Amino acid sequence: MLDLLIHWECSPTSDDLSDLIGFLQRADRLMKLQLIDADLTQLPDDECAQLADAIGRVPSLLELRLDGVHMSRAFAHRLSALLKARPEGYGKGDSSSESASPPPSSSCDITRTHSTSSAAVPADSTEDTQETTEAGQTADTGEDKKEQPFTTLRQMALLSCAMSFNSYLTLLEGLCGRSSESLLYNIALTKSEGEADRYDQLRRVLERLFGTIACTSLSLSFDLVGELSLPVVEDIVMSAATAGLMTNPNRRTLNFLGLPATANTVEPFLRFALQNPTLSGLFISSSEPLGKLISHQFLSSGDFASLVHGAVTRAYAERESELRAARVVKERRWAADDARLPPAADAAEEDRRRAARERREEGLQAKEKEARSKPPFVLNLRDVPHRDYIVAVICGIEEINKKGAYEQPVICTGLKFVPDKLYVEPSSHLPQHLCDVLVRSYDPLAPFTWWKAFTTMGLSLLTLYFESMSHDDRGIVSGHVFQDPFSVTPADLTRYSDCVSRLEALKDDPAINNITQEDVDTARTALNALNEAARLVLQRGGSQALDKKLKRLAVLEKLLQTLQTKLNDLEAQRDKPAAADADIDSKITSLAEQIGKNTAAKTTLLEDIEVLRNAMAAQFPESQFVSGTAESHQEDPRTSKGRQPTRFESKRDELRHKRDIMQKRAARQAEKDSKRGDQPPKDNTRAQERLKRAEARARAARKALGVDFSSDEDQQQHGEAAQQGGEGGKKAKKKKRHKNKTPAAPAASAGPLPSAPAAAPSIAADGNPSVQEGEGEADGGLEHVDSEPSSSPLHGPAVAAGACAAVSAVSEPLVPPMAPSMPPLADGGNEFDGLLSLDGVKENGGGDGLAGQGAGETDGGAAGHGDDGRVGGGEEAEAMRARVAELEAELMRRDRQIEATRRESIEREAALQHQVHAAKQETHAARQETLAARQESERLREAQMVGEQTVADTLAANERLQADMRRANEAHRQQLSQQHQRLTSAFSDIDRERSLREQQAAEMGQLQHHFDRYKRAAAEREASLTQQNTSQAQEIASLTEGNRALQADIDELRSIQIDRLSETFNGLTTADELSGFAMQLVDRQTALTNEQSRLNSLIVKTQQAAQQKMQAELRQQMLQQMQQSNQRAREEATDCQVCQKRERSVVLRPCNHFCICLQCAQTMQPRQCPLCREAFTGWSPAIFS
Repeated sequence: MLDLLIHWECSPTSDDLSDLIGFLQRADRLMKLQLIDADLTQLPDDECAQLADAIGRVPSLLELRLDGVHMSRAFAHRLSALLKARPEGYGKGDSSSESASPPPSSSCDITRTHSTSSAAVPADSTEDTQETTEAGQTADTGEDKKEQPFTTLRQMALLSCAMSFNSYLTLLEGLCGRSSESLLYNIALTKSEGEADRYDQLRRVLERLFGTIACTSLSLSFDLVGELSLPVVEDIVMSAATAGLMTNPNRRTLNFLGLPATANTVEPFLRFALQNPTLSGLFISSSEPLGKLISHQFLSSGDFASLVHGAVTRAYAERESELRAARVVKERRWAADDARLPPAADAAEEDRRRAARERREEGLQAKEKEARSKPPFVLNLRDVPHRDYIVAVICGIEEINKKGAYEQPVICTGLKFVPDKLYVEPSSHLPQHLCDVLVRSYDPLAPFTWWKAFTTMGLSLLTLYFESMSHDDRGIVSGHVFQDPFSVTPADLTRYSDCVSRLEALKDDPAINNITQEDVDTARTALNALNEAARLVLQRGGSQALDKKLKRLAVLEKLLQTLQTKLNDLEAQRDKPAAADADIDSKITSLAEQIGKNTAAKTTLLEDIEVLRNAMAAQFPESQFVSGTAESHQEDPRTSKGRQPTRFESKRDELRHKRDIMQKRAARQAEKDSKRGDQPPKDNTRAQERLKRAEARARAARKALGVDFSSDEDQQQHGEAAQQGGEGGKKAKKKKRHKNKTPAAPAASAGPLPSAPAAAPSIAADGNPSVQEGEGEADGGLEHVDSEPSSSPLHGPAVAAGACAAVSAVSEPLVPPMAPSMPPLADGGNEFDGLLSLDGVKENGGGDGLAGQGAGETDGGAAGHGDDGRVGGGEEAEAMRARVAELEAELMRRDRQIEATRRESIEREAALQHQVHAAKQETHAARQETLAARQESERLREAQMVGEQTVADTLAANERLQADMRRANEAHRQQLSQQHQRLTSAFSDIDRERSLREQQAAEMGQLQHHFDRYKRAAAEREASLTQQNTSQAQEIASLTEGNRALQADIDELRSIQIDRLSETFNGLTTADELSGFAMQLVDRQTALTNEQSRLNSLIVKTQQAAQQKMQAELRQQMLQQMQQSNQRAREEATDCQVCQKRERSVVLRPCNHFCICLQCAQTMQPRQCPLCREAFTGWSPAIFS
């Protein structure tokens, strides 16, 4: 038998198809063709049609299998047309194709890849030497058979083939009315091509198919139905099968039927199919669970059980008739074979033939027993899922199976294996093994008993299995179910451990027979491996977490160092204001001393001015004083040459020099302050308290000086008025003022000065007390300046404000209410510019300069009055008033700047304090985190130590295991050596037994000889006994005849005697006569009773003798039958008497025994016949007629 299998690993090309077509056109002896995974939709239609033609024209094709083939429309239509083209008389007793024996078996598997080379064709040299007569006939008539397609096709299978709806209908139409042995269809519909009445078309074609087809095995199912509804299609198939098979005249040829079913159509179909007398197998597949497919009402009514029992009974009767017919055929064949054998040469040959016949009979009986142990009808429900178990259904199925009393179930159910796609290495070994063991342990013969055992003792296993199957039904490929060891949780390990324990308990349950100790050991090993993997994963995770936390600890330590450095810098910056406060305190102390000195000088100067004023008032009248003053304004002191400088001028020059020196010192101090930078205050609370104290002192100083502004707007208006009033004086002074070569200090214009006119009334009333009050106010103002650090933004303005207040208090008495009578000062007011500069109060010596300047002015004034003899002061007083107004405006502007600077300083203080507080919190958090990190590090170090200890324990355990393995290996080697010794001794025992057998065979030969002699003697005795039996039978017959004659005589005599007695009785009249007659009758009855007992004993003896004769005859018949059966067994034995492996093939000479094969005849030592123990000299091949 030539078998061709072609498997395309990729889409076939036109060249591949051409090669295959060419090979099929030349394959005259190809009987089986199988195409796998061929996509014909990508090839031209004409080539697909040519391939269908080539397949259909193969002359000796018996089986066609298309597996996973994507059929094109042209291929399906052409294949359908070839199936429709049937020869005349097709299906009407075409027994030639069924009875014809196939050619010698040969196989050829070709795996096609994407190539343009020709298809490999097997060589025909071996086949040519092994052709039989029937194969030769097939080859001779090959050209004639090519005229009709598929003339010898008996089996056709389409498995998972994809095609369109129209192609499927066309193919079904081609199968209508066709006769074959088996049709297996499992189709996947790809598209429906937009037909409106698709379901009606499918119903009509299927009804025609089931109504006209003639085959012994038919299976039809669907993988996919495209746009159609699968339940509707299954309903159509089931209803069409029911309707079509009812009208099919060839339905009695159907032995196996497999169809998809639904709950709507399964009951009427079962009522029809189970009444078919020839159906031996019914396969039902469904997507609905078993509890819904077979309804509880249908099961409880008894109809289902009665239908199944009737089907089993009819199939049993059919099978018994087939077995009887097969026995009759075999017995006829055996009788013909026995008739062709020559007569037995001796008794041994007769015994051999009888033994062969006995073995032949025993083989046939074993086959019949095996066939009767299986149910004659099987309802296969293995493809029906077991979800939603209904106990009544499986309980009814088990009752039906037990009622049949077969080794296999009548209703076959089963559990599906969990698909491998749900299992991913390596964590899936255990659940996969558990589910496989559960499926293998299922008992289809007693499903209810199995279900009860598992629900009682293995519920966790059932839960695991049904959860896995539910994932597969939903199309979920898990991950969560079985992915890798990292996804196995402790709950899963606990569950698996419980499953293994349940499995071990179920192994010992008598209701479960298919769970072995090997399954339990494998599950236990997989569980231990999973536990070890989980432990290693946990240890690895702990190590990784430890490494991460150690890295985090290192980062935290670095961050802690950075924060500590930042904290040290912040503490250093916090300590700097304390040093600045100390420096400011020393400066304030020196300024207070200078203010005291200036106050004393001021007091002395006021006394001198008062004396001069009194003297000038007494000497000059008011008019002269005024005119003198005007003239003095017109006189330029710089134009007077040759006169000596007055004391006032000398003092003025000295004061100017000191002022220049102080300005230089102030510039250097400003540079130092700028380089030092701003220092943050110690505390926001302290800074606010200092600001409050400074504001209180400033308010007290302003109140003492008479400066009281209600708001900033009033100050602004007052400052504008003062500025307008002093513009004229400023313009007049600018012409006479010398250019100042040394730059003023930056702090000179920073702070506004208090208003001089506001302070003038208090000074004019009484000079001394006013000066003393001013001194005290000035001290209070300078205390406010002292309270601020040198780096604070309020430091410069505060010092300037205090200095201006002091200058105002000192310079205001220089212009008394009678100022117009004072002589003009030289140099146009530069002295006031110098006195009002802040440089005079910033450094040491500022007080001296102020005192000296005051003294100089007093002296100058006195000298001027003495020289000119005139009193002038109108224009100078006007300029002084303008200057004072300008200073007041400047003071108001600087007051506002001081207020704004104070607010900004408060905000900066608050922001800086907030930053310090945040830094403290961050430092505290960092310390807490560092502490936690250190604790975590300690804990991780402990965990690492525990892990290292665990690793050490594991290594120690491994070493112990290795030691155990070495000891086990050593013990295994010892066992092997012992086993080798036992085998050696066993071989020696076998040799001894062989020699004993040879001796026994010799003894058996002798015993056979004696047995033959005794057999001949027994035959002779049997013949004599037969003769005796014959004579005894004749005697018994004669005795029987005599007995019958005597019995007739006795009956006649009895009747005569009774008549006589009756006559005698009638003649008796008296009582004595009657009593005497009665006594005679009793005596006669006693005699008759005795005779009857003797007669009965004689009858029993006769029957016993007859039974003994019959038993002897039966033993004789049985002995003859045994001799005949032994002779037939010896004659029918075909195995070699020496090797018992090969068939007998030679006849030994000269004994002519046919008992050994050619190889044993060539190698046998000594050369003796196994039957007669006679030496043979040669042999000849056995020839059967």
